[in-house]
Amino acid sequence: MIKIEDMLAVSMENEKSLKEEVASLTQRMARMEMLLQELLRRTPATQKQGEIVYSYATAKSVAELRQLKGLNMSHFVLASEVEVYKDDTTELELLVDNRIRTKDRVLFIQQCLFKYYDIPEHLREGTWRKAKESLNSRVRRLRKTIRDGQLTQSQNRLHPSRQESQDRRVPLQQRENNHRPIEDTYYFDDE
Repeated sequence: MIKIEDMLAVSMENEKSLKEEVASLTQRMARMEMLLQELLRRTPATQKQGEIVYSYATAKSVAELRQLKGLNMSHFVLASEVEVYKDDTTELELLVDNRIRTKDRVLFIQQCLFKYYDIPEHLREGTWRKAKESLNSRVRRLRKTIRDGQLTQSQNRLHPSRQESQDRRVPLQQRENNHRPIEDTYYFDDE
């Protein structure tokens, strides 16, 4: 009789622990469902393949850039960058991969490149790498120009707040040849 009572006590303990475990698992499932619903709420709806949300430039202006730049993807990407960043130039002095705050603008440029040049899936990585090289090259030239104390006309377009006076222009040959006047002169801003 003692064995039956012991078995009954063990059985009741097992049943009690199983009920507690089921209750715990039910609570965990409820929490996971709530987390999943929150994640779904925060995740934007997926776009159709090739669809771009034109939040930084109009479709018309991007199409005009594509037409103006022809087959040269690097020129298209550089012109797109100027268009996309015209209202916020704070991160233009950063390399493309370091633009954390304006990552969505970089993604927009990438999507436009892929769409308007109809880049196949298997070539997109290499194409974007070349485009980033063009954008980063502009950044390096800009940094060098700033470091050297000279601003060219292209940087004035990138940074409209920087206005250089036109009376400070000096012919390149005069600077290089101890200020001797030469017939064919090229002008650069001199600081």
